[in-house]
Amino acid sequence: RKKHPQPGPEDSSAMPSISPELPDPVLFEELDSNKIQQAAKDLDGAGGPTKISAQIWKHMICSKFHAKESEKLAQTIADLTKKLCTEDIPSSYLSEFLAGRLIPLDKDPGSSTPAVRPPTL
Repeated sequence: RKKHPQPGPEDSSAMPSISPELPDPVLFEELDSNKIQQAAKDLDGAGGPTKISAQIWKHMICSKFHAKESEKLAQTIADLTKKLCTEDIPSSYLSEFLAGRLIPLDKDPGSSTPAVRPPTL
């Protein structure tokens, strides 16, 4: 628990008080399961805290064996991405999605730089 403490409460003073202008939804019309599957094929890397590596994501999203389920998952990710990019969603709904883990990066002997690794979707 020392390495990965529970996240603290949201600091509302750190949030901007203005409402950002949402992009035009037409920008995301072409985002579909095929685009998500194409992007998934380029994933590479270890799973980090989630333990879900890029290989596992590729298998879940691009599997020919589970074609119907893989297609549904890819379309669900596309729909979620569209929603996140085009709708004003309260930050309280996104707390788990935005939570990250601090990871110390060893830059020089005796010093480290913190980095945040968000969970992978």
